[in-house]
Amino acid sequence: MGRLGGLRPAVVLALAAIVLGGAGLRGWEAAHPRLADESADERFYGTLARTLAEHLQYGDRSSGPRHPFFAAPGAPVAFAAAHRLTPSPRNSPTDIPAAYWLLAAVGTLLIVATFALGRELGGDGAGLVAAAAIAVYPPLVRTTGELLSEPLGALCLTLALLALVVGRRSHRSGLLATGGALLGLAALARPDLMILLVVCPFVLLALALRDGRRTGVASAVGVLAAGVVVIAPWVGFASARTGYLVPVVESDAPTLLVGSYLPGDGSTQGFKRSFADETRARLPELRGVSDLELPGAAVIETVRMRRPHLSRQAAVREEALENVRRYALGRPGAFAAMMGRKVARMWGRPSQDRSPGLALLHRGALVLAVAGLAAGIAMGRRADLALVASVILSSTLLHAVLVAHPRYALPLIPLLVAAGAGGLAALWPRHAGISSWAVTQGFHWRPSA
Repeated sequence: MGRLGGLRPAVVLALAAIVLGGAGLRGWEAAHPRLADESADERFYGTLARTLAEHLQYGDRSSGPRHPFFAAPGAPVAFAAAHRLTPSPRNSPTDIPAAYWLLAAVGTLLIVATFALGRELGGDGAGLVAAAAIAVYPPLVRTTGELLSEPLGALCLTLALLALVVGRRSHRSGLLATGGALLGLAALARPDLMILLVVCPFVLLALALRDGRRTGVASAVGVLAAGVVVIAPWVGFASARTGYLVPVVESDAPTLLVGSYLPGDGSTQGFKRSFADETRARLPELRGVSDLELPGAAVIETVRMRRPHLSRQAAVREEALENVRRYALGRPGAFAAMMGRKVARMWGRPSQDRSPGLALLHRGALVLAVAGLAAGIAMGRRADLALVASVILSSTLLHAVLVAHPRYALPLIPLLVAAGAGGLAALWPRHAGISSWAVTQGFHWRPSA
């Protein structure tokens, strides 16, 4: 797919060193998981995985989460398979030792996938730079020791874009369909990525029409159809269990409710603070709990009870739409400013690491990657970079409307790094000429359509 068979020896050796180094870092994390600092999402995934592995049920109501379809199935199913290999210790029910090694393998494959995408976008040098960045990027390394879905989503998404880029350039419908199927898998791992099942076919169609290709409609439909086929069985299962349509997860209305609430600045913390007193008054057992420690479900239930005549899902959706009418339409300037703050919240600092040095490095690399991507599109006029950029922009816009956390940027980091390196590599021949040293060493730039 990425023509890796044509690599020169110097590139192979460099890539092998990068992959081994990245694998070593992830292996250390897998051997030392962060069990003392488990997040609510980790516990949720772990509980679902245990119930699925032990009872073959997704969210057994007697022992599992009350609303199991708040989580996409990718991570719980993968962790359930790992649980069958290494059951959780009695004193740590959400610890699944094999799951961390599974994430280490996924993270290592992500390095190779990022290299392949970077190489397609800008040549061997771009691929190696992108792979090296992903191999050592601390938040991606750290997630190996956490039961989270971002590594799975990142791998599926990077492979999907690789297949779409190569398939578009070579006019191979099979590769385009593979890319669509991988987008479906990405959505089953990270439900926020489901928007890309619409965005990518649309952009592919626009690019085909720009190039005067009549096969663009068939290609776009093929990508969309392949993705729908992948997610359809799960959507059918979840919808049958709940009695209403579940588009991968049923958390779309709650996240819109929180993200559109302007007085809470569109954040979970702000939403909890706004309704903390009302929630504690409704539930006296929570009176000693701080605002930020209040269960999110309890706070949302407080808001839902304003519409007792509606079902839970319908009531939350109506409250969310009321927020949109009141704030997005009634105070568009303030709402747009809140969206800008959420974009900064998503991209402005590295996930789960507040060290000033790493934050500075993260922002510097981010600026360089964005500049490379933008310059590559503007001056190189490269359709492949535009496709990757559309994925990053649409996902960012989605979180600007819903809820934004630095963690949600992790699946997009490999794409941004590969595209940024590819954009800079595409500009290099225009401004500096192709270096004879680079050509003799095998780090060449290969133009694309």
